[in-house]
Amino acid sequence: ARAFVEANAAVFGLTPSLASLETAAVRQSPAGHHVRFAQQYEGLPVFNGGLEVSLDHDNRVVLVQDDCAPVEGFSTSPRLTAAAAARVAERHFAKTYRFRKNTRDAFLSKPAGVVRLLEEPEPSLGVYPTAKGPRLAYRLTLVVDDPPAAQDYLIDARNGKVLRHQSLEQTAFAPSPQEAFGRAEAVAAGSGDVFDPNPVNTLNDGTLEDNADADYPALAGAYLDRPLPEITRFLGIYFLVGPYARVTDIIEAPRNYIFLLGYMPSSSPDFDFRRNDMRFEHVVCYHHIDANQRYIQSLGFTDVNNRSMMIDPHGLRGADNAHYLGFPIGAGYIALGDGGVDDGEDADVIIHEYGHAIQDNQSTGKYLSLTIETGAQGEGFADYWAASSTHATSLANGFDPACVGEWDSTSYRNENPPCLRRVDGTKHYPEDLEGQVHADGEIWSSALWDLFNTLGKGTADTLVLQSHFLVPFNPDFSEGAAAILDADALLFSGANAGAICQAFTDRGIAVTGC
Repeated sequence: ARAFVEANAAVFGLTPSLASLETAAVRQSPAGHHVRFAQQYEGLPVFNGGLEVSLDHDNRVVLVQDDCAPVEGFSTSPRLTAAAAARVAERHFAKTYRFRKNTRDAFLSKPAGVVRLLEEPEPSLGVYPTAKGPRLAYRLTLVVDDPPAAQDYLIDARNGKVLRHQSLEQTAFAPSPQEAFGRAEAVAAGSGDVFDPNPVNTLNDGTLEDNADADYPALAGAYLDRPLPEITRFLGIYFLVGPYARVTDIIEAPRNYIFLLGYMPSSSPDFDFRRNDMRFEHVVCYHHIDANQRYIQSLGFTDVNNRSMMIDPHGLRGADNAHYLGFPIGAGYIALGDGGVDDGEDADVIIHEYGHAIQDNQSTGKYLSLTIETGAQGEGFADYWAASSTHATSLANGFDPACVGEWDSTSYRNENPPCLRRVDGTKHYPEDLEGQVHADGEIWSSALWDLFNTLGKGTADTLVLQSHFLVPFNPDFSEGAAAILDADALLFSGANAGAICQAFTDRGIAVTGC
């Protein structure tokens, strides 16, 4: 990759020595390798600046994304201190941040007020490219305890102006049992009762209700015994900590310190609880995250969120909501609320949030954008990933596979089944845009769902995952679709190009190459 860029330095406006580029990351995928070169200027990072070179398995360059920004004769002397920049961000957050307690509510108009940080921010000085030229800026992340939030800030290092701020929704800080106590053993014999995917789906009954978290007889058939692979054993005690999931209850409030460092212990590898026991959601979360990562690897993706990811099954201060918080970028955590039906009981909600984690891990910040179409691709993919992941069980249960979040939404949806959203809608671009990422995400998810139904689960899932390695920063719908077309060219020699073009043009999305 470096040799290619050196040979074409003039094309990219670089000096032959490539002194302004350093290798930031090398990722693997079924199509080959993806090398990210980060841009620097006078020893400072150029935020989001650089080159990404994709190569096939024979190391032939197949795609280059050029995000290098012009920076010439630029002063790197700040007038503002890093500590002052952090205070600017805190004051801005306190005055402007709005939040909602429930998924169905509008954002509250009350600002955050007093800011309680989980950790002190560490501002880094760098260059922020803008349409009006480069700005010297501090970049920092505010990780806030109440309301639970993480926001990325860029503060002008000369005048203290807030140049950009955006939600990351994430932070991880609780130690694992291994980190806290030293060496532990992995065990492959764990099991537990879970909802898979949820009672409404399993029993094909849209009339079921939460009933204040009660375990009532009508739900009996929804409990299913599932394996919990490679859980951790330490001093004869078992924890839901494995290679792909670490379930802890102290990332976000309400924090349950009755568990050891937030990790729920058991004297047996069999975790058999019912939904009126707060430990039940721990088991459900571990099972679905672990199983989903193993499926991803079965498709040949060994470098897609392949980590022991933290999940808080009782977070968001009990609100009826769920989120993925992406700090640090690409390595965040999931938290699930308890309002209405506990979100940790519905596989669709868990896997939707895991979809955000997958995309964030693959794209290293490319989907962290304030633009609606970029955000809509994130929400649309997450809905698609949930529907794809539960498709087979939905059909086996006689349930509608395009319905997402049917158990969680029983608290506030009156239709039968009570879908949070659907992935088979008829929205068309651009006339059906609403300017809200979840609503507009239905345009994207329905196009992906068309691919699913035309190409089959394995091919569609593979193409969509591969495309996340190939998008530019802040992709619009056309660029996201073009990345899927590029993925098909790399993996299947373009065999599915017709179906891809049809799926997106049917939704009004123009794709270069179609």
